[in-house]
Amino acid sequence: MIIALFILACEPAPVEVYEEMRAARDSKDWETVLVHFDENSRELFQGLESISEKTSRKYAHHVRLEKACSWGDVLSEKIEGTRAVIEVGKERNPESIYFVMEDGSWKMRGCLLSGLWTMP
Repeated sequence: MIIALFILACEPAPVEVYEEMRAARDSKDWETVLVHFDENSRELFQGLESISEKTSRKYAHHVRLEKACSWGDVLSEKIEGTRAVIEVGKERNPESIYFVMEDGSWKMRGCLLSGLWTMP
């Protein structure tokens, strides 16, 4: 138990992971952005992009990771065990972004699906 707490203390906090993702998004480093999502989210993005490419974008739109969330300023962070939530954006209408501990690192879980696709 003590070793697990020590390992968690050494890993970047969810806010730090979010800020890394945000910096990668600003520099259009989509591979780095994708690495910080949890495995299920990465598989979803990659599967949707594969369908889009294989069907010449007729049946699925291009996936836009820059639209995965609002990428706003961090307002708060709450960590409970292996789950965390940060609030970003504006005080009046914050967006919740969820993180899970996966393979010893915080990973963003899910996103705003409505903002992921562009029209073909």
